[in-house]
Amino acid sequence: MMCFSDVLFSFTGEQVLRLPCGTSNNHHGKLWRCGRLFWNYPMPSDSSTESVSSGTALSVPEEADVPPVSDLRRALVGTWVTEEVKLAKKKGYRITHIYEVYHFQASSTSLFRSYIDLFLKIKQESSGWPSECVTSEARLQYIRQYEEREGVKLEAEKISKNPGRRQVAKLALNSFWGRWGMNLNKGKLTYVHTVPDFNKMMVDPTKKVSFLIDFIHL
Repeated sequence: MMCFSDVLFSFTGEQVLRLPCGTSNNHHGKLWRCGRLFWNYPMPSDSSTESVSSGTALSVPEEADVPPVSDLRRALVGTWVTEEVKLAKKKGYRITHIYEVYHFQASSTSLFRSYIDLFLKIKQESSGWPSECVTSEARLQYIRQYEEREGVKLEAEKISKNPGRRQVAKLALNSFWGRWGMNLNKGKLTYVHTVPDFNKMMVDPTKKVSFLIDFIHL
């Protein structure tokens, strides 16, 4: 399994998604950072100032009524695990350049399984019974089918509509993926109002000052 350096541990929220484990050797084998092209969908217009966060380069179909652009301008750079790269190649993507690869000896499909199963169970139980489950037999069948499909066993006595609890469970399921996959190696703008604070920031070994702006004398 491979990953690339922009987002070292990125994932989609699936219980069984295979993720790299432990430390990595920074060379080849698991985590890729590369540019690649896709041949089916149109690019955003040149006037757009927004970037596509998926890290996938899109090309313009021949029949599209837009000016042609070079491969370099169509290509986007992103971070993917090996299985994503394999699927992308099957779908028509072309890898144009590999910048960095992290190799992980071990991988697992259960790193977040218990977390997801817990909040999925709470969310589903807080949704209440489906409208068609009016008999005890239908409710037992619903619990059994849900366990077969999702691998999560619901408790009949806990199944009742609770919008507040359901919303909290849904937030736990959906919102943390972006936080855990966030790239922390980004710049931050800091305002300093006193000389001691300025000196403290400048000598802090954990900070790298990129530029300074003197707003007083602008």
